[in-house]
Amino acid sequence: MSTPQSASTKRTKRPRGLLASRKTTGNPAESEPAAKRARGEDTPPQDPEELKLQDWHDLEELFENALDALYGPNWTSAIPLIQTQVGPEKAPAVGVSLLINVNFIQSRTNYSTTFLLIEDEPEEALEYLLSALSACKKGEQALDVRKQTKAWDLEFTWGRVLVAAAQSLSDSKDEPRVSENAALARAFEHLTYGIDHRPRYTDSDSEAKDEQKSKDERFVRALLESAQGVLATSESLQFLHQVEEMSVPEELRVQVILVLGQINLAIGSSIAEKFEEDSNAEDGTGSEGLETRKVAIGCSEVRCSRELCSKQSTEKAESVVEELKPMLQEALVTLATLLPEGPEQERMYSRYQAEGGILDDEDDEDDEE
Repeated sequence: MSTPQSASTKRTKRPRGLLASRKTTGNPAESEPAAKRARGEDTPPQDPEELKLQDWHDLEELFENALDALYGPNWTSAIPLIQTQVGPEKAPAVGVSLLINVNFIQSRTNYSTTFLLIEDEPEEALEYLLSALSACKKGEQALDVRKQTKAWDLEFTWGRVLVAAAQSLSDSKDEPRVSENAALARAFEHLTYGIDHRPRYTDSDSEAKDEQKSKDERFVRALLESAQGVLATSESLQFLHQVEEMSVPEELRVQVILVLGQINLAIGSSIAEKFEEDSNAEDGTGSEGLETRKVAIGCSEVRCSRELCSKQSTEKAESVVEELKPMLQEALVTLATLLPEGPEQERMYSRYQAEGGILDDEDDEDDEE
């Protein structure tokens, strides 16, 4: 396995949870030593909820050690720290997040070829990926996860797992039950939430700077890995262009063009958003033409697909036309936004309105005020 290496390896902490996690097993032999427990009759019993919370703090610290080891010079030392299972149905969000991370890491390390595989553990990486997705779903059913303090981490990891699942689907020779596009669409939702809600730290924060730097580095590496997974999946989808050279029914060709239109529109929209962010720059004319052409490609693909659909009388073709309508509207208004003021921009806005789009007349609203 090729794993990214961190610039510096943090000294591994001794996790408190190795004993704390066993307190509820009912086995006296596994309890903490008497010297560490209050025995006096006047001493009130310890709150069970406090015990559970401490257990999760211990488990989280243990997992931090595993992450440090994973990105250190000897990644295999992380495996013994994560070869444990936690029931996600009753766990708080931090527990669900840890369980998902554990299964996801095990799916990516491919350590089954080493001596570290323990008894009854699956050998196929896909099994761990499916377990991670199962934990995501169970956690969602058992908890209102977005109200938990660790919601961003759970959502971010969920998105990473879905990207890996999409990549696995694109590489698989079996007939998939869901499409790569569907998996990626869901992945983007979870990744966006995780990125937007991740805590932002400043220099005034009390947390040690070195520790936060390590966490930031891991986060960026994870984000980079997800982006690379999306790229790999998108590259596999480009094989659809070969359909142009094949003799296939028009209805099937329409569906292929629809997918290509979605891909190009997504690329064009992303470029348009970046262009809008940089629109205040003094000299943006060099890239403006390229960005405009990229969006135009997406627009033309959608329009071509719609024209082909309009020639079909089947129920499937009609449903594709309905699906294309908002895509065409988005492409037209995005292209109009990127074009300089003038007749061409007005023509795009007119086409947008002809397709059912509604323009906000902001100037008139300002005049009325």
